[in-house]
Amino acid sequence: MRPRDNPYRSERMDGLPYRLRGADWATLIERVRAGGWLEVVGPHGAGKTRLLEELARRLPAAGVPTRYARVGPGGQDVSRSMFNRERALLIDGLEAAPRRAAWRVRLALATGRARAVVVARHVGGRARRLYTCAPDYALARELVDALDPASAPDDASLRALLAGHEGNLRAVFRALYDRAAGLPSATRRAG
Repeated sequence: MRPRDNPYRSERMDGLPYRLRGADWATLIERVRAGGWLEVVGPHGAGKTRLLEELARRLPAAGVPTRYARVGPGGQDVSRSMFNRERALLIDGLEAAPRRAAWRVRLALATGRARAVVVARHVGGRARRLYTCAPDYALARELVDALDPASAPDDASLRALLAGHEGNLRAVFRALYDRAAGLPSATRRAG
């Protein structure tokens, strides 16, 4: 199968809307509008980055100026130019950035140079919780069926994939991509 025909290719995944569980976009947007330090929490592959990207798209449409930044290894450093008292700053990768980056964020909030900062974290910290990304079988099933209902794995196979990848949806969809491409099931990619 050619990569462009694979139902689990990244551009198809990216085209799916983010599916909130137990929350709605209006509530999340209002919490960001209120300001302060907020966090999106969840394990690897749970959808934290996708949630921040979706917020970065929705907040400006709701009248909240927004900046999205990927920091840490392979990303940019936290700098003064990121902060603006009128803007929400969404930061992905802060946990992997040097300690001074988190210190700069705290300082910007304490001095009023930042309106709202939303960070993605694997484990909850001191910030107010905006949302918890908790992938489960129901979400995996919904996403798989949205991508390719004709050749979606059966329930037992999908449950096994989810368990085998410890709930990491990103890894599950990489495995489904490999399976659809006819690659050996042991094929693993970094990231």
